[in-house]
Amino acid sequence: MTHKTYITKAEDFYRSVSAPDADPKPLAEWAETANPTHFAIVTASGAVVGEALYRGRRDRRVAYVDKATAKKYGVIHEVLDMAMGDISKVIGEPVVAAKASLFNAARSAGLLDAYLDKFELTRYKLEKATGINASTWQNVNEKPLSQWKVGQVQTLADTVGKSTRVVMSELEKMEDEK
Repeated sequence: MTHKTYITKAEDFYRSVSAPDADPKPLAEWAETANPTHFAIVTASGAVVGEALYRGRRDRRVAYVDKATAKKYGVIHEVLDMAMGDISKVIGEPVVAAKASLFNAARSAGLLDAYLDKFELTRYKLEKATGINASTWQNVNEKPLSQWKVGQVQTLADTVGKSTRVVMSELEKMEDEK
């Protein structure tokens, strides 16, 4: 099952490229397992039709469609910007490229929300219980566990009535499963 944070990021991406009615699920599913340096080539309806990646030295990297995508659509110009025009002509629909790095925060984001769900809590309820602003908890939710402060884990543990060690272990396990 695709995590809701990936769905939200895909919806945000489609809104940013003026395709708010696109189905976000295929892009979200692709992003969950994609290499962070790759791109998905997507249609305005939401289909993932190909993939691209950077090639070259770090100071002169250029995005190219991958060999499978080039072959599938008979792409002559493998540079991503030019290839998208070729792909669009073949499928008869505009395409855009979505960087997997757009989803990097989503790879560990949502951990707090997922943990709170287990206790039927929300960030708002956590704010009321702890006195710590919900926007602070939003920031925590967007970070990988390795960037959380010890005090945040302790406060969360106190709120759910468990030891800090147990909560930390549960959070680590949940993050690994993502």
